[in-house]
Amino acid sequence: MLFDDPRFTRTLFFPSRDRSVPGSASGTGTARDETVPAADGTPLRVRVHDAPNGDPDAGYTLLCFPGNGEHAGDYDPFAPRYLSTIVTRVVVAEYRGYGKSGGVPSFSALLADARTLAAWVAARSPRGWIAYGRSLGSQAACEALAVAPCPRALVIDAGFGDLGAFVVRRGFSPHVLAPLDDDERRAIDPCAKVAAFEGPVFSIHGDADEVIDFRDGRLLNQASRHPKSQFSLIHGRGHNDLFYDRDYFPAIEGFVRGVVGGA
Repeated sequence: MLFDDPRFTRTLFFPSRDRSVPGSASGTGTARDETVPAADGTPLRVRVHDAPNGDPDAGYTLLCFPGNGEHAGDYDPFAPRYLSTIVTRVVVAEYRGYGKSGGVPSFSALLADARTLAAWVAARSPRGWIAYGRSLGSQAACEALAVAPCPRALVIDAGFGDLGAFVVRRGFSPHVLAPLDDDERRAIDPCAKVAAFEGPVFSIHGDADEVIDFRDGRLLNQASRHPKSQFSLIHGRGHNDLFYDRDYFPAIEGFVRGVVGGA
């Protein structure tokens, strides 16, 4: 597989380790680390944030796939802001070789582990779950859509749908995709996965994104067939500062409340 070529992998993954203690930065006191075994036994760490009040099983679980270079501990300051009366648990995933997870990262492992982690979350979310992916994590979140029971909705932060632009950002020519047959392309094409998903999609992107053009991110939203899918463009924000925009968390909460709040 092209995306598992060592030359490609070296340009794609930038693992960082994590020495944080659960909840030390969030201040909720409800965070904990758990280990999920991958299909080959590799330990994958997830950090679970429960709503401090009430039953966390009473609402939806948000499964968060972070951006590149990020680990689960990086989300300690932000995870509580996803919590609401609708989302009562946030599970922050981690890729192989990142944070406190074992193994070595690869693109095929990222996709396979996304399915494993999604199945783990789905089995522990009696009300249902929502997939969230940021940047590189958008690929994991799109792969997770195939897990049953599928998520009620998909949220994408600064994601991408153009495979050609993806390989160019890694320093390769888009012509390297030419040998792929239809089945191989579908297996890695996030837009095809979104098109097969029956739920709503919310994409949020900064119009000053210096890594992934917002028009690339919009492709994922355009692939959705759901009438309540939305695309939100934040003025003046780049790739790594969307979190800090005052409209970011209200926009996500408003979308989630609108599509699953009454379910």
